[in-house]
Amino acid sequence: MEVIIGDGEKLITLQNTNTNEHVIIDSSRGAATISLNLLQSSSNNLISVLKTDGERFPGSMLVPWPNRIEDGKYTFTHRREQNGKKEEKTQNYTVDINEPKPRNTALHGLIENQELEIKHFSSDALKAWVVLKCRFRSEDGLEGEDTIECPKGYPFDVEVEIQYTLYNSLDVDEDDVPEEDRGKERRIGLEIEVSATNLDLGEEAWDVPFAVGWHPYFWFGDDSNETLDQWNLTLPAVQKVVVNDRLIPTGLESFTPYNNQSLKDHKYDTGFIFNSNAPVTSSPSSDFTATKHKTILESPGKKAKIIIWQDKDKYDYFQIFTPDNRKSIALEPMSAVTNAFNKSFPAENQNKIRVENGATWVGSFGVILE
Repeated sequence: MEVIIGDGEKLITLQNTNTNEHVIIDSSRGAATISLNLLQSSSNNLISVLKTDGERFPGSMLVPWPNRIEDGKYTFTHRREQNGKKEEKTQNYTVDINEPKPRNTALHGLIENQELEIKHFSSDALKAWVVLKCRFRSEDGLEGEDTIECPKGYPFDVEVEIQYTLYNSLDVDEDDVPEEDRGKERRIGLEIEVSATNLDLGEEAWDVPFAVGWHPYFWFGDDSNETLDQWNLTLPAVQKVVVNDRLIPTGLESFTPYNNQSLKDHKYDTGFIFNSNAPVTSSPSSDFTATKHKTILESPGKKAKIIIWQDKDKYDYFQIFTPDNRKSIALEPMSAVTNAFNKSFPAENQNKIRVENGATWVGSFGVILE
């Protein structure tokens, strides 16, 4: 396993030199995933599973909110506890619109065009990994080279780290396994871990809103003539997000989970919610996903499955989008619903977008090919 830093430290490649599996990250696009090749565990075929050309926000990390904020405005009630006393303050914020009328929304966060700093990278026999970071800064926050200067509508001191890890899909001699990994369940595929730390520690420190998503477009390789009409989807969601004509949530409705549902003639720009208390069945070659939500995209023609897993309780939301050309499908893990900075569905999940002063939020998702 190795890490390659190229193009003026903008492109980072995590690579398995024995299988040619790789993930390429663009630090100048907010740590977007621009290529992902994985080895199919059942056949040893190497498949490019991400389509990254011709689509909007391909492989983007959606930070500090996924999807839309209505009219680019939100009202947030900050909370804190000092000397045993609970306090609240409500403030209004405005962020720039990047999705024009009639939708008129602020779409997919603030780091799409930001260059993130490479904090650390390394590799061993089991994995290769890199950590990238950026820091949002309030008007009186600490300055630094990795700082996003007091962005309009998000004036909070928050440090974000995004760690990509590519795991070795081949058997590894026990003597080559790092001591700290011995005895642990083996992992395969790609894992992305995102953390957000609220650095506001002063006397006027409050909690802050934060959420994250990922916007990959999946397919089964550029050598395939398939469209999503040939694919099936397993989706363990229990609720569907109801939206208005501007794609802003208005409520929830019950949803019967998909079990190998054909995608023929289906069209989506739709959000779903998983049940964080429901048991999740493990996949044979990936036991570590037993406690994860798992969405499975299957190509019967290629005899291949792409599994998108995400941490329960941290990533209980999922967005599906079908491009007009139907050559790929966006399957997006999210930690919050669209427009969550204004209103969460269900309402009690509003607390899940809060990061208390001095605290760190952390959660993971990933991709496996079977």
